[in-house]
Amino acid sequence: LQWMLNNPIEGVLEQTFSTEDERFGQTTIEDLKPGGRDIEVTDVNKKEYVDMMVKWRIQKRIDEQ
Repeated sequence: LQWMLNNPIEGVLEQTFSTEDERFGQTTIEDLKPGGRDIEVTDVNKKEYVDMMVKWRIQKRIDEQ
């Protein structure tokens, strides 16, 4: 995520506002925001993506406890 913030990503990464999550052997796509799997991460919105991903990762760990 830090690399993403420090470097241009357009044309390098194909990322959307979603992430894969594996629970009990099943992989699902989790949207970080409504319709996230259809919203491309660009140099303009990558800070928002990183913030949402960090929040999601922290919340996931809390939910697992």
